[in-house]
Amino acid sequence: MIIYTDINDITSCEKLKELCSCGGVCACRSICLADSYAAYPGLLEAWFQYDGNGDVCSSAVKYGGDMTVVLTEKSDISELRDFILAAGASSVISEGGIFPDSSHAIIMKRKRSMTAADGRCRHYPDVSLKDAYDLLKSCRSETFTVPQYEDFLLDASHRLRHGTAHCCALYEEEQPVSFAMTAALSETQAVIGSVCTAEEYRRRGCGSACINALCTLLGDREVFIVRAEGENKDFYRSLGFEQSGTDLYITNLQHSGYDPV
Repeated sequence: MIIYTDINDITSCEKLKELCSCGGVCACRSICLADSYAAYPGLLEAWFQYDGNGDVCSSAVKYGGDMTVVLTEKSDISELRDFILAAGASSVISEGGIFPDSSHAIIMKRKRSMTAADGRCRHYPDVSLKDAYDLLKSCRSETFTVPQYEDFLLDASHRLRHGTAHCCALYEEEQPVSFAMTAALSETQAVIGSVCTAEEYRRRGCGSACINALCTLLGDREVFIVRAEGENKDFYRSLGFEQSGTDLYITNLQHSGYDPV
């Protein structure tokens, strides 16, 4: 049974955090979304799936058209699949297959400490989000997608101001040449995303410097990075990341052929 919940309610928040104590990318993202947007009516929707004993066994948090699902061994995948289609999500991510034709990315987890942070790296608010977006846009590829500027600016600036995100950038001649930002942040975990380096500055340690600086900000948190299959494995391993054994499943429902219920 799947029931809508008011995520701004203290009891609901406690249930979500208890479920997400299992850890992982989707758990961290769900908590980060709740911490960032639950207090703003209409921006966030959330549901719990209950098992036969009345215990929460899954959660679904929807921001815009994107839905993040936290699964457990007791999750009813068939019920979740029907619900997600009925809820009108445009995309869904989970650490387990819900839709058969999902693409997947590799989750890597930091296994050892980073080297000392590069003193040249800047942190927000000394990083221009407009310049950072221009850098991100210049690095677009088939596997590295970039949202619309307005969407990026609204979400990034909101989370940075409210302490639910960190970012770092390395500058040369007052322009960022490398950038890294958390895609999700909680008290105990973080997911690093939006890692990019200008083409002419690659293989010069700029990306490593940004990630090291960002990990220094993250302290003792458990840190994850999500990468495309077959890309950047050796780079992230050199920075102390190893495959976590779990993949991230991503389905774009607008282009998958699934019809809303």
